[in-house]
Amino acid sequence: MRKETPLFANVEYNGHNYKQPGFYGITLCTYHRRWFFGTISDGQMLLNQVGRIAQEVWARLANRWPCVQLHEYVFMPNHMHSIIELIDTPGQQISVFEVIRAYKAQASYTIRKSVEDRWPGWQEGGWKAVILSETRLANARQYISNNPANWTRDRLMREDFKKHEIRRSRLVKTNKPPIT
Repeated sequence: MRKETPLFANVEYNGHNYKQPGFYGITLCTYHRRWFFGTISDGQMLLNQVGRIAQEVWARLANRWPCVQLHEYVFMPNHMHSIIELIDTPGQQISVFEVIRAYKAQASYTIRKSVEDRWPGWQEGGWKAVILSETRLANARQYISNNPANWTRDRLMREDFKKHEIRRSRLVKTNKPPIT
Protein backbone atom coordinates (compact mmCIF):
# COMPACT_ATOMS: atom_id res chain seq x y z
CA MET A 1 0.00 0.00 0.00
CA ARG A 2 1.19 3.52 -0.82
CA LYS A 3 2.30 5.80 1.98
CA GLU A 4 0.02 8.82 2.10
CA THR A 5 1.42 12.33 2.06
CA PRO A 6 0.29 15.32 4.13
CA LEU A 7 -3.08 16.77 3.26
CA PHE A 8 -2.96 18.85 0.07
CA ALA A 9 0.80 18.31 -0.25
CA ASN A 10 2.51 19.44 -3.44
CA VAL A 11 3.18 15.91 -4.54
CA GLU A 12 2.21 13.87 -7.53
CA TYR A 13 2.33 10.11 -7.31
CA ASN A 14 4.80 8.75 -9.80
CA GLY A 15 2.94 6.59 -12.25
CA HIS A 16 -0.52 7.49 -10.94
CA ASN A 17 -3.13 7.84 -13.65
CA TYR A 18 -4.87 11.12 -12.86
CA LYS A 19 -7.80 10.04 -15.03
CA GLN A 20 -8.47 7.19 -12.63
CA PRO A 21 -11.77 7.41 -10.73
CA GLY A 22 -11.34 8.54 -7.13
CA PHE A 23 -11.03 11.54 -4.86
CA TYR A 24 -8.49 14.32 -5.34
CA GLY A 25 -7.65 17.29 -3.16
CA ILE A 26 -6.78 20.47 -5.04
CA THR A 27 -5.33 23.80 -3.91
CA LEU A 28 -5.01 26.66 -6.40
CA CYS A 29 -3.35 29.98 -5.51
CA THR A 30 -3.71 33.39 -7.08
CA TYR A 31 -0.69 34.88 -8.82
CA HIS A 32 1.95 35.74 -6.22
CA ARG A 33 -0.69 34.69 -3.70
CA ARG A 34 -2.30 38.11 -3.82
CA TRP A 35 -5.53 38.59 -1.94
CA PHE A 36 -8.02 38.81 -4.79
CA PHE A 37 -10.98 36.76 -3.56
CA GLY A 38 -11.99 38.76 -0.48
CA THR A 39 -11.22 38.85 3.23
CA ILE A 40 -11.78 36.88 6.40
CA SER A 41 -13.82 38.44 9.19
CA ASP A 42 -14.71 36.65 12.42
CA GLY A 43 -13.68 33.31 10.92
CA GLN A 44 -15.93 33.72 7.86
CA MET A 45 -14.84 34.23 4.26
CA LEU A 46 -16.36 37.35 2.72
CA LEU A 47 -16.09 37.02 -1.05
CA ASN A 48 -15.65 40.12 -3.16
CA GLN A 49 -16.71 40.36 -6.83
CA VAL A 50 -13.70 38.36 -8.07
CA GLY A 51 -14.20 35.71 -5.37
CA ARG A 52 -17.87 35.35 -6.24
CA ILE A 53 -17.06 34.94 -9.93
CA ALA A 54 -14.32 32.38 -9.21
CA GLN A 55 -16.69 30.41 -6.98
CA GLU A 56 -19.53 30.52 -9.54
CA VAL A 57 -17.23 29.24 -12.29
CA TRP A 58 -16.03 26.44 -9.98
CA ALA A 59 -19.61 25.45 -9.11
CA ARG A 60 -20.47 25.11 -12.84
CA LEU A 61 -17.67 22.61 -13.55
CA ALA A 62 -19.84 19.60 -12.76
CA ASN A 63 -22.28 20.73 -15.48
CA ARG A 64 -19.47 20.61 -18.02
CA TRP A 65 -18.43 17.01 -17.31
CA PRO A 66 -20.75 14.37 -15.86
CA CYS A 67 -17.66 12.40 -14.79
CA VAL A 68 -16.59 15.19 -12.38
CA GLN A 69 -18.34 15.53 -9.06
CA LEU A 70 -17.52 18.49 -6.83
CA HIS A 71 -17.43 17.93 -3.11
CA GLU A 72 -16.37 20.37 -0.39
CA TYR A 73 -14.59 23.54 -1.45
CA VAL A 74 -13.68 26.87 0.04
CA PHE A 75 -12.36 30.10 -1.43
CA MET A 76 -9.91 31.97 0.75
CA PRO A 77 -8.44 35.47 0.15
CA ASN A 78 -5.60 34.14 -2.04
CA HIS A 79 -6.32 30.48 -2.75
CA MET A 80 -9.00 27.83 -2.89
CA HIS A 81 -9.20 24.26 -1.65
CA SER A 82 -11.46 21.64 -3.15
CA ILE A 83 -12.18 17.95 -3.24
CA ILE A 84 -13.26 16.57 -6.57
CA GLU A 85 -14.23 13.05 -7.46
CA LEU A 86 -13.65 11.56 -10.88
CA ILE A 87 -16.43 9.08 -11.59
CA ASP A 88 -16.25 6.18 -14.00
CA THR A 89 -18.55 7.36 -16.79
CA PRO A 90 -18.78 5.34 -20.02
CA GLY A 91 -17.49 7.27 -23.02
CA GLN A 92 -16.06 10.09 -20.94
CA GLN A 93 -12.75 10.41 -19.19
CA ILE A 94 -10.92 13.50 -18.00
CA SER A 95 -7.83 14.06 -15.90
CA VAL A 96 -7.51 16.20 -12.80
CA PHE A 97 -5.05 18.36 -14.77
CA GLU A 98 -7.64 19.00 -17.50
CA VAL A 99 -10.22 20.04 -14.90
CA ILE A 100 -7.75 22.48 -13.33
CA ARG A 101 -6.65 23.88 -16.69
CA ALA A 102 -10.24 24.40 -17.87
CA TYR A 103 -11.25 26.00 -14.57
CA LYS A 104 -8.31 28.42 -14.51
CA ALA A 105 -8.95 29.44 -18.12
CA GLN A 106 -12.71 29.98 -17.68
CA ALA A 107 -12.33 31.75 -14.34
CA SER A 108 -9.60 34.04 -15.69
CA TYR A 109 -11.64 34.90 -18.79
CA THR A 110 -14.78 35.63 -16.78
CA ILE A 111 -12.97 37.65 -14.11
CA ARG A 112 -11.00 39.73 -16.64
CA LYS A 113 -14.18 40.49 -18.55
CA SER A 114 -15.80 41.66 -15.32
CA VAL A 115 -13.00 43.67 -13.66
CA GLU A 116 -11.43 45.29 -16.71
CA ASP A 117 -8.22 43.27 -16.94
CA ARG A 118 -7.09 43.85 -13.33
CA TRP A 119 -6.87 40.10 -12.73
CA PRO A 120 -3.25 38.88 -12.97
CA GLY A 121 -4.21 35.23 -13.00
CA TRP A 122 -3.18 32.11 -11.17
CA GLN A 123 0.00 30.85 -9.62
CA GLU A 124 1.52 28.26 -11.94
CA GLY A 125 0.54 24.68 -11.17
CA GLY A 126 -1.27 23.98 -7.94
CA TRP A 127 -1.30 21.30 -5.33
CA LYS A 128 -2.94 18.02 -6.14
CA ALA A 129 -3.30 15.14 -3.70
CA VAL A 130 -4.67 11.70 -4.38
CA ILE A 131 -6.96 10.90 -1.45
CA LEU A 132 -6.41 7.22 -0.84
CA SER A 133 -8.54 6.43 2.21
CA GLU A 134 -11.79 7.30 3.95
CA THR A 135 -9.78 8.74 6.86
CA ARG A 136 -7.90 11.11 4.54
CA LEU A 137 -11.15 12.10 2.84
CA ALA A 138 -12.75 12.91 6.22
CA ASN A 139 -9.65 14.90 7.23
CA ALA A 140 -9.69 16.83 3.95
CA ARG A 141 -13.38 17.66 4.38
CA GLN A 142 -12.78 18.90 7.91
CA TYR A 143 -9.74 20.92 6.83
CA ILE A 144 -11.75 22.68 4.12
CA SER A 145 -14.68 23.32 6.44
CA ASN A 146 -12.42 24.82 9.15
CA ASN A 147 -10.11 26.75 6.81
CA PRO A 148 -11.69 30.23 7.21
CA ALA A 149 -11.72 29.92 11.02
CA ASN A 150 -8.04 28.87 10.96
CA TRP A 151 -6.95 31.64 8.57
CA THR A 152 -4.73 33.47 11.06
CA ARG A 153 -2.68 30.28 11.47
CA ASP A 154 -2.57 29.52 7.73
CA ARG A 155 0.90 29.86 6.21
CA LEU A 156 -0.67 31.33 3.05
CA MET A 157 -1.95 34.15 5.25
CA ARG A 158 1.18 34.77 7.29
CA GLU A 159 3.55 34.86 4.29
CA ASP A 160 1.46 37.39 2.44
CA PHE A 161 -0.17 39.54 5.07
CA LYS A 162 2.43 42.29 4.93
CA LYS A 163 2.69 42.11 1.12
CA HIS A 164 -1.08 42.51 0.87
CA GLU A 165 -1.11 45.51 3.19
CA ILE A 166 1.78 47.13 1.28
CA ARG A 167 -0.05 46.56 -2.02
CA ARG A 168 -3.29 48.04 -0.61
CA SER A 169 -1.43 51.13 0.57
CA ARG A 170 0.17 51.57 -2.88
CA LEU A 171 -3.25 51.35 -4.55
CA VAL A 172 -4.57 54.04 -2.22
CA LYS A 173 -1.56 56.27 -2.98
CA THR A 174 -2.05 55.89 -6.74
CA ASN A 175 -5.83 56.32 -6.47
CA LYS A 176 -6.42 52.97 -8.18
CA PRO A 177 -9.55 51.41 -6.77
CA PRO A 178 -9.04 47.99 -5.18
CA ILE A 179 -11.06 45.10 -6.55
CA THR A 180 -14.19 44.79 -4.41
